[in-house]
Amino acid sequence: MGMDQETNALFGEHQTIYRAMFGELQDLTLEEIRAQRPDEGYQYEPYTRGSIEYAKGFFAEAVEDLLLSNRPLSNKLIDSYLHLGDRESAAPLIAQRKRQHQIDIDAGMVFTSDRSDPIEINAMRLALFDGDVERAIEHLESIMAKGFIFGRKIFLEPLYQPLRDHPKWPVLLKESKSRGEVQRRIYFQLVADDPEVSLPESLLQKYDSSDVK
Repeated sequence: MGMDQETNALFGEHQTIYRAMFGELQDLTLEEIRAQRPDEGYQYEPYTRGSIEYAKGFFAEAVEDLLLSNRPLSNKLIDSYLHLGDRESAAPLIAQRKRQHQIDIDAGMVFTSDRSDPIEINAMRLALFDGDVERAIEHLESIMAKGFIFGRKIFLEPLYQPLRDHPKWPVLLKESKSRGEVQRRIYFQLVADDPEVSLPESLLQKYDSSDVK
């Protein structure tokens, strides 16, 4: 089993991407991202390659690899086109995303299709695709009012850089961190009360018994 297969088996493709940004793989060069194993093809699968390239700012390479994946409406692909100044290629994808978002709203969907985020986060992304940062911030504030906690993508991906540069970002970030800390303490208290559950040593060191009382 090759390296990418091993990491995907253990962590999933998203964990591989995040490890390339924050973990032991963060020093990967473009050449290493696109490296090929002898007789086995690329080290990383197209979506993983494209996602890492996108996050590192290799937008042309990201487009090439993301087009090989089975995610033709990927936020990363759309935003890569926009960073390259290719709105002509991005426009039909954005239009399709807008149509799908309206279908989801009309159907009464509360969460995104993978149930990872409130549905309004798609409206925020669409505003960013349109270059309307103030409208995107309004959507983010609305999401925060519903109890949202920032996921790693909002810190990592170029799409969200206008949010990170906005004057309201520090206040929203502080609110998210505070809310996340409360949820972590609740989680670790629940785990501490369950003798059937054991935590990794790294987490036990970070959250000792005094942290969950």
